[in-house]
Amino acid sequence: MSDNVVIRWGDFARDIILVRSRKGQSLRGLSKSLGVDKSTMCRAEQGQPINAENLILICKRLRLDPFNYLSVPTNPITEGE
Repeated sequence: MSDNVVIRWGDFARDIILVRSRKGQSLRGLSKSLGVDKSTMCRAEQGQPINAENLILICKRLRLDPFNYLSVPTNPITEGE
């Protein structure tokens, strides 16, 4: 049985908003400086999924660790196992 990795989009969104706020940039300005489409940044800030390439690019350019947003859900041990 393999475990699925889950991306915690809400945590990612929180950190993007925090960085953007500290930089004093608009969503459009940050998108342009990162080289990411504004609609992608909007989805990311709303905690909606974006593709892995953009996730890594945003993390790299904002100096965020993408591993901070990954988790492996635990499965409760069922009786008899």
